[in-house]
Amino acid sequence: MAAPPQVRQQQMSALLQRSDAREAHPSFEHILPMHIVAGAASSDIGERLWTMPEGSLSWAQYRFGNIQ
Repeated sequence: MAAPPQVRQQQMSALLQRSDAREAHPSFEHILPMHIVAGAASSDIGERLWTMPEGSLSWAQYRFGNIQ
C-alpha cells in the first residue's frame, strides 16, 4: 500500500500468483477490498497509520490522499 502506484500494482499482482497464496488465503474475499482500495487510490501513496502483528497475522490500516 505504501509503494509507488506502479510498484504497488506489480506487487499486488505477484501476491495473487504466489504458490502459497491459496494456502494463506483459502478464499480471497477478505483480501479483495485491499485491491479495490489500491485501485481507487490511483496515484496516491498509502500511509500506514497502525499495525498490530498477531501470531502469523498482521493487521494494518492505511490512509490515501491528503487529509487537511
